[in-house]
Amino acid sequence: MTDKTATDTLKKLEIAFGGSNYSDNNAAFKADYKKYLTENFPEFKNRHSNDAISGGGTISAANPMLGGENFHLTTTTHKEGEAILEKGKAAQEIFGKMNIDDRLDFLKILQEKIKKYSEDIKLTITADMGKPVDLTAGELDKGNAWFKFAEKEARNQLEPKYGKNSNMGRDGLGVVQVIGAFNYPYALTIPGIVGGLAAGNSVVVSTPEKAPNFVFPLMQAADEAISEFTSSRKDLLTKDEIKALKSGLVQYSIGRDPTISTNADLVHFVGSNETGEKIRKARGDKPTILEMGGSNVVVVMNSAIHDHETTPEKAIDKISKEIYAGFAPATGQRCTAPQYLLMQNGAALKVGEALKNMCQDGPPIGKDGIGNSFSKGTKIGPLVDERAYNDTKVIIGIAQEDQYKEIGIKVHGNFDANKGNLPLPKGGRYVNPVVIDLSEADKDHPKTQEFINKIKGKEFFAPVLFLLPPVENIHEGVEIAKDIDPHHLASAIYTDNKDKYGDKKVFFEETSAVSKAHNKAPKDESPDKPHGHPGGLQIGGDEHFKNYSKIVKLDRNLDGDRELAGVGR
Repeated sequence: MTDKTATDTLKKLEIAFGGSNYSDNNAAFKADYKKYLTENFPEFKNRHSNDAISGGGTISAANPMLGGENFHLTTTTHKEGEAILEKGKAAQEIFGKMNIDDRLDFLKILQEKIKKYSEDIKLTITADMGKPVDLTAGELDKGNAWFKFAEKEARNQLEPKYGKNSNMGRDGLGVVQVIGAFNYPYALTIPGIVGGLAAGNSVVVSTPEKAPNFVFPLMQAADEAISEFTSSRKDLLTKDEIKALKSGLVQYSIGRDPTISTNADLVHFVGSNETGEKIRKARGDKPTILEMGGSNVVVVMNSAIHDHETTPEKAIDKISKEIYAGFAPATGQRCTAPQYLLMQNGAALKVGEALKNMCQDGPPIGKDGIGNSFSKGTKIGPLVDERAYNDTKVIIGIAQEDQYKEIGIKVHGNFDANKGNLPLPKGGRYVNPVVIDLSEADKDHPKTQEFINKIKGKEFFAPVLFLLPPVENIHEGVEIAKDIDPHHLASAIYTDNKDKYGDKKVFFEETSAVSKAHNKAPKDESPDKPHGHPGGLQIGGDEHFKNYSKIVKLDRNLDGDRELAGVGR
């Protein structure tokens, strides 16, 4: 497989998608996409099925751009799961005895192989979920950041700090299962792969069901990396050890059979709160990293407008555009996307007015707006998750009921972008950003609180922003933020830069979100800073690699070096 092949296929899909070939149904798209995967990735051929198999035997690779399904993939069975764990354990017993330099060398090779298949990863993510290619390219950039982070931090976190002759150190846990999320399938999988391998584990990549096919170029990259790595160490490894590493160091699974997630030595899960809680319950006390969803709050104080180092007009423009960029592109399908906006009564309310105007006008069609996900410049593709689409449609419909309109709740923007005369496939879930405005509603009216209770703590995962009734001060804002966002993933506050009123200090001290932003929209700032939920293991920061390891007694030779059993330097 070459970059040219993937690039040519991307161009072919872009042209056909923009013409008549795919406008009526997805048969042509399905045929082209299936041909590309079949000709280039043997593992796809092993998993492809033309028909659905009852009882969970297949998952459906859907097509949110055109509607319908691309094809089916057979799921990993219980028996296959047991074999994956067995092969992973055998590989880990060899890889885990290698020193940190060897493991980092392998990560460097893996990074290069992934770079070789980067266009394929982009293509599969865009084809599976309709994410614009520009945003998918950002996923590859995030992956590179994690490899660089490993080079910079893994040795520092994993090497013994007990002195050269101490018999204490860190070892891998065993087999690490990495379950990525559909919204950023590659970017949210790489932290677990890098963390697990750097610490001396084997890894199993379990694909998100709504975006599964990126795993095939990823596994091809991993297979080539393992072959190159073992070839360079053939004088140090036996044939059986090489065979074990090739078959078990990096594997994948498809579907929801619980065999791996129940029995893996560590599970790194990114996804919904519902699924995350099921995994937590099934695993009991076993090490588990859970990065679940968030219904994130942004607070704008008057000082951000009046006391900013610019004019009020420029401050309003900056803040509103940053918040819009946080929840509108990627159709709101970011775990850090702002969902609720709290504004202090006064000048801060003008930020809400600007956002309402932006949504009322709607994004442009084509470049810098909504349109063909295969075309560079497109910022907004279709909404991937059908449940998110339906949930958002329902809450918009409720907000437009007379009982809520009468108390001042308003909807700004037309959610269904497919309606009208727009050049978008009618079968796709194309949506416009929407603001549901409660900022002018009587906050003491029982109906206002009734509506807030309908949205409180619910992650819509769509480009919808709720403007809540204004607050008088930061203390009132804190109480509302704590009540409305029980998941505490990310939050942000806009104040003056020096926080001379102490609003930022109060907000961050009294709310528990891990990812906290001042004067910018919420953002996942890993790998350099931690990201996840309070009270549990998190990704990124100065504990990341430690999370995939354990403190153990080490066997040492007469020179005080760690025994490598013939497999390291």
